[in-house]
Order: sequence, then C-alpha cells, then structure tokens
Amino acid sequence: MSIDQATPLPWQAPIWSRFIANRRDGRIAHAYLLAGPSGVGKRQLALTMAAGLLCQSPEAGLACGHCRSCRLRIAGSHPDWRLVEPEARGGVLKIDAIRDLIDYSHLTSQYGDHRVVILHPAEAMNRASANALLKTLEEPPPGVVLILVSHDVAGLPVTIRSRCRIERCPLPDSAQAADWLGEQGITDAGRALAAAGGAPLAAREMAEAGHIEMLESLAGDLGELLEGGRNPVELASTWQSSGSLMVLTWMQRLLTTARRLQCNARDGLAMTLAPGFAKAVGGLPPRRLHAVDRQLQQLRSADRQPLARELAMEALFLAWLIPEADIE
Repeated sequence: MSIDQATPLPWQAPIWSRFIANRRDGRIAHAYLLAGPSGVGKRQLALTMAAGLLCQSPEAGLACGHCRSCRLRIAGSHPDWRLVEPEARGGVLKIDAIRDLIDYSHLTSQYGDHRVVILHPAEAMNRASANALLKTLEEPPPGVVLILVSHDVAGLPVTIRSRCRIERCPLPDSAQAADWLGEQGITDAGRALAAAGGAPLAAREMAEAGHIEMLESLAGDLGELLEGGRNPVELASTWQSSGSLMVLTWMQRLLTTARRLQCNARDGLAMTLAPGFAKAVGGLPPRRLHAVDRQLQQLRSADRQPLARELAMEALFLAWLIPEADIE
C-alpha cells in the first residue's frame, strides 16, 4: 500500500477512535505497539497514525492529503518520519538500522510537533537491535512517536513491550472481513478467508497472487507424503520456486487445520481441501503434530540465516516424517 492511501480499515475503528481522542486530549504516547496476527492491516494502521500526526490540517484525525506536510509525505521526502523495515521480507532488522533510527530521533522536527518512526515488524530485531532501541524507549526524545508493528508480540522482549502502549489488533468479524473483500473485488471471499486463517489483507494477497490454489495443492502433496506416496526430496524440488519462507508459512497454516481436525473443530480451510489431507493427518497422534510444529518453528528461525536457506525446503518436508522414536 502506498503511503498516500493511509486510512484505517473498518475493523480498526475502536483503535482509531482511541488514538484520535488521545491526540485531542494531548495524551499521545511516545511509543505504540500494534500487536496481532499477520494480515489484519497493522502496517496500514501505523501509516494512518503517522499521516494523521504529521498532517498540518487533519480532518477527524485523518491526514488531509493536501497540506505541505502531506505532499512531502506522499512524495516520500518528509523529514519528520521514517519507515524502518528489513531489507528483504523475512529478514532481520539490524543494529545499524536501529542506530540510524536513534540518531534521527534526536533531530529537531521541521514541520510540526511530532517526528514519527514506524518499525515493522518489530520482532525482526535481533538482541543487539532490541537492546539499542530500549535506550530510546526508556528516555524518549521530546516529540518522537515510535510505532512498533508486531505479528508475534511474544517474540519481543518484555522490556520493549512494557514501555509501549499496546493496541491489540485481532482478526475481524468474518462477515465484516468478507464484506470488505467483496469491495476489493475478491469474488470467493469465504474461501480466501479460510485459506488465510481469517486475516483479510492476507486473504486478498493470496487471492490476487493465486496462492490459494497453491496452498490447496500443497495440502494434497502433504497428504500423499504422509501416506507414503511421495518423496520429500522430490517435493522439495517441486516447491523450490515458491521459496522456503512462503512454503513454511503455508505449512504452518495447514498444521493449524490438522490440529483442528483432530479436535473435531470446524475449520473453513479443511472444507476446501482434497480429502486426502484430512485422512492423512487424522491418523497422526497429537504429539506427532506437536513435534512437526516445533520443527517448523526452528526452521523459521533458521531461515533468517542466508546459509541455511538452500537446505530449508527439503527440511520442511522431512519435518512431517519425524520417526515416532525421535519424538520427545
């Protein structure tokens, strides 16, 4: 989303109302933490907050889009705001980027009362980066507003969390999400939401990229793998072009579906998958799924290391074939 389209999403109305009330009352926090699952629009909300704070003539808290400050922001040349993200998707926020952020935070605002920094995703910081940021959170420079966006708030140090005003950003109501997807031109909103675990922005992205069909195809391949009909090395080669991080994300979504199936819980995604997947995972003991989950979590951490990526795809499929004797 380009920065000139910064508006809150329908399900963010309560958070936005609190934010503009805080601004009206002069109670803007020095640091916000937008916490919730990926794909619900936290980055867009952070951009909306930043735009409203920088605007010289906000309308109901929203940026007017016409003042000099808004024009600079839209052009990407506003001196009072920064968007700090990893160089590559799934990458690490390195300490050099945080040090630049800290140096920037001590500059004087040029156009208004605030300087705004968005950090996305905050959990991409390594330990050194988090420790460096902590000093700024403990002694924030006047006028600086830090907005941390986190898809995995548990992955952030408690010292970081405790120094931010936390705004929880949960999954929206399914009907509201489906209505919004329909407005975005997504015809099969229910199927898209099921594939994305209820996250509307992720659902739109998957639908537009053709990833829903790929997720369903991966489920079929995993079903055949668990039944002994496919080889993990062969499947790794087949899925190599999709990238290990993407396949890992889809596998974790399918693992959630597998657990829900074992608990006889309703899962929308399960209804769209070939029956082979449900049959295969239904015969696995819960401890086996727990072991797969643990392996996938470890591989997600390892995927941030460039030297591990060539081996990651094969390891992803092997994770589903852990021998019972090796499960703790």
